[in-house]
This record gives sequence, C-alpha cells and structure tokens, in this order.
Amino acid sequence: MADSEDVKALAAEAGVLARQLGKAYADEVEFYRKRMKLTPAEAERQATELTNEVERERVLLGPPRELTWLDLSKLAGDDPQAVAAAWEGIKDAARAELASGHTAASATDWDDSPWERAMLLAVRESFAAQWQPAGGAEDALIDMIAQAYVCYLQWLRRLSVMAEREGRNIEYGVKERGYWRLPHFGEAQAVEQAGIMADRFNRLFLRTLRALRDLRRYAPNVVIASAGQVNIGEKQVNVMGDRQTDEVATVGEAPAVEVVEAAPSAASARALPPPRGSGTRRPRRKASRGKTDTPVGGS
Repeated sequence: MADSEDVKALAAEAGVLARQLGKAYADEVEFYRKRMKLTPAEAERQATELTNEVERERVLLGPPRELTWLDLSKLAGDDPQAVAAAWEGIKDAARAELASGHTAASATDWDDSPWERAMLLAVRESFAAQWQPAGGAEDALIDMIAQAYVCYLQWLRRLSVMAEREGRNIEYGVKERGYWRLPHFGEAQAVEQAGIMADRFNRLFLRTLRALRDLRRYAPNVVIASAGQVNIGEKQVNVMGDRQTDEVATVGEAPAVEVVEAAPSAASARALPPPRGSGTRRPRRKASRGKTDTPVGGS
C-alpha cells in the first residue's frame, strides 16, 4: 500500500521534476557553447554524462543538500530509475532535518558554529517540551519562537558589547584628559541600531508566542467521559446514559451527545402560563343582549 502511494506521489510530481531537469540541462549546454566555446555536440555530451565513477558516487551517496538539478539531470541520462530513488532520498533527508530542528537552526547560524547550532536546538527543545506541539503549524510556530529568541540574544549581546566599550572609552577619557569625548555618529548609530534590532526580535518573539496561544485557545479539544452534565459554549446540554466510552468533540462542531428534554409535571403545567404566540387564548364569557358585561363573580 505504501509503495503504491509513493508511486502515485512520484507520478504526480514527475512533470515538475522533468521541467527542472530540462532547464538545468539547457542552461549547462548554453554555458558550454557560449562561455567555453564548445561545439553543440561537445556541449551536449558535457551536460549529459557523468565524468567519472567518483562523480557518480557523489550523486548517489553524497549529502542530499549538496546535490543540484544538474546532478540529477546527468544521473537521469546515465540511470533514469536512480533519479527517483535519489529524489526520494533528498525529500526524506529534508523531512528529517525539519523534524530535528536543524532547518530552523541553519537560518540563524550564519557562521556555521556548532555552539550556535546547539544553542538554538536547546531553546527549541525547551519550548517544545512546554507547549507539546501537535505538528504542522504548531511545529512551525515553535521554530519561529526559538529563532526570534536566539536572534534577540544575539543582538542584545552586541548591544551590551558596544555600550560597554563606549562606557570604558568615556572613563578612560575622563581619567586621561579630564573630559569625555562625544562618540562619533557611526558608533552612536551602531549602538542605536543594535538596540532597535534587539527590541524588534523581542516583539517578534512575543507576537509569535501570542499566535501559538491563540491557536490553542480557539481550537481546543474537549474530552467528554461519562459526564452527567456538560456545558458547551452558551448552550446547556444534559447528557444521560450508562455508556462508559469517551467521546471527543471539537469546538465549532456538533458533539455526539444525546439531548434529553424532561416533560413537565402536571402541577407545573397548571402553574405555568401558556407561552406567547402559541395560539391559545383564555375563553371569554359572552354577554347577553341588552346587558353590559359584568365581572365574573359579580352580583
């Protein structure tokens, strides 16, 4: 069953892959013809064939992130069936990197530092442990919160360094010259910019956190387990029965519960007046001709 679904998915995106491979091939042929001054036949051969076995192994066994559309295009000319396996391997690696948090971490780790990468993963793990994301949009919001918090720390550290350095320059100037030199416009602007960026990422962190909170607030799951009475929204629903199974209802959908309306007793029926608009009227005593109406019980 899974294999048939994979085949259907690959067939659905075969047209997109063919266009990407064809574009890479055409661009490579044009490069060899115009830049390298090769003949059309030589340019097509260079754009189609894998040069040696080492290059073939790199395409088949190398890191998926480093592969290009041209690599897959050359592999298609050498082994068309291997292209499908290579493409599935690239997608599997992308899913694993996204789930592990490395996709989000690579966006902020500009110098490819192991410590910075581990720091964002630690922050992401902490937030995920608190919020327990259910996948999809909630996972993406957790990634955004972790990125905003790490970027906030980076700019706050830069602001602290700049402000501390400027403060030490002022102290040195006062001790040596008896006065302090006003900072250059570039230095003051850099400090101000660092403060603005730190505040920007702080607000981004809070805004994303509110988005995650609202997502949980407006789409909660309500679990009903053998309750005698359940209030959902503004309606009061009375549930009666001996079933012990759990029923799950989502806000905005009609829950699978049984509503029982109890019939009023005879005494309460006599005490209650008829509802308005029901069409029921009290009987009225007819007056005799030539006589005025007298109240009931009058003489």
